[in-house]
Amino acid sequence: MLAVALLISSWAGAQYRHFDNLEVQLGFKNHKADQGDFGFAYNDDTVTIERTRNFGPPDIQAIIGIGTEFELNDNFYLGVKGEFNVTNANGGGFQVGAGYRLKLNYFLRLQPELLLSWATVLDTLGRVSYSPRQLTLNGVKFWPGDELTAMYRSHQYGLQPKLSLVADFARRFEFRYTMMYQMNFVYNQAIQIRSGLTNAEPVKTAVPFRSEFMTTSLDGEPLEKPLLRPSGFTVRVGFAYKFPINRR
Repeated sequence: MLAVALLISSWAGAQYRHFDNLEVQLGFKNHKADQGDFGFAYNDDTVTIERTRNFGPPDIQAIIGIGTEFELNDNFYLGVKGEFNVTNANGGGFQVGAGYRLKLNYFLRLQPELLLSWATVLDTLGRVSYSPRQLTLNGVKFWPGDELTAMYRSHQYGLQPKLSLVADFARRFEFRYTMMYQMNFVYNQAIQIRSGLTNAEPVKTAVPFRSEFMTTSLDGEPLEKPLLRPSGFTVRVGFAYKFPINRR
């Protein structure tokens, strides 16, 4: 028992009280979407672009998260986090906010955070029909008769509450299990039109849903809510590395 007590005392003394850190986590993220035939049409009297495709929620996405925390004062910290998708729909995100390190015992603590968030997702819709054969859109000229494809692009802005359980397992390393909830308040949706290679350069341009020349629908009815929405809860697990701060 004395040996165990000495070991705990030694390990506890080795933990840093004030530090910045760098974290890396692997997790998953999911999206919701109403199942149905999504269609869009862009027509400004000189250009017509159309596409209809059966649409639904994409498969669950694996993500890698990278972030850093800068201690501000006595366990309060500034958090700067980022993520990118590694499966299914392309995309990523960025968050910035603040959190607090709540010590439970020598080895464990809870970290609640509240972050402002931005995220983007890009999903393929497929080949589009268009006219005229020489298409010019938003000042961008496409190669005559080239095959054009459409991508659904969404930029999402909101809040992200997070709660992490942190366990020290070495002097500078800690294990992290994080639960988070995504709440979006603003969606900036667009259709991105892409071609093949033109003059050795890829060509693309985007038309927002709110354009006066764009109409969108789901099963023939006007689209009334975001096409692709975060499902809410996600979880991540990973590690963090500490950078000690000397404070008196």
